[in-house]
Amino acid sequence: MCAIFEEAGIPWPTGEITAEFEYDDRAVFNTSIDLAISGGKTGRIFIEAKLAEKKFGGCSVFSRGDCDGRNPVLYGLEGCFLHHIGRKYWERMNEFGFGETAFGSGSICPFTSYYQFFREMLFALKKDGYFVLLHDERNPAFLKVSTGGKESGLWPFLMESVPAEYANRIGRVTIQQLASAIDESGRHHDWIDEFKQKYGIE
Repeated sequence: MCAIFEEAGIPWPTGEITAEFEYDDRAVFNTSIDLAISGGKTGRIFIEAKLAEKKFGGCSVFSRGDCDGRNPVLYGLEGCFLHHIGRKYWERMNEFGFGETAFGSGSICPFTSYYQFFREMLFALKKDGYFVLLHDERNPAFLKVSTGGKESGLWPFLMESVPAEYANRIGRVTIQQLASAIDESGRHHDWIDEFKQKYGIE
């Protein structure tokens, strides 16, 4: 299985491998990551699984109508309710240079529609790890490739917002790749067939 992550540019951890579902560290953010894979010697991978979901979650404050969606980088952090109650999202955005990118410094707050992507990616970076999106390759919302080979969708769009020095710490793997790798391993046949059937994977 480690090969598919390495193909995505994400080095597999070394040493004794442990995995933890719904991993959190409230000293970083009040959030949790679907799965954290850690090595006893080096490396940590944080995975957000989108097996059936079609998008990243947006900011609940904005969706409730309690925010006008303007970027607080331009209009003042005091205008962000999440910053006001002590959430450190904007501190991390500035720490890793996202506030200096065209996307991060635009007139619209990047958290309005893509809060989950930035929150979890920043969490992984702060933990000196790698962030991986695990998604269904049939879902065009994340990635769509035209007959001419041009890529579109949320993934290439949001990757444009990532400062160049951190792009190699963010990757994407499909559930089809994962299922195939598990099949080829010759292990886990007690559940992988049921998993493939559930998600309609050939």
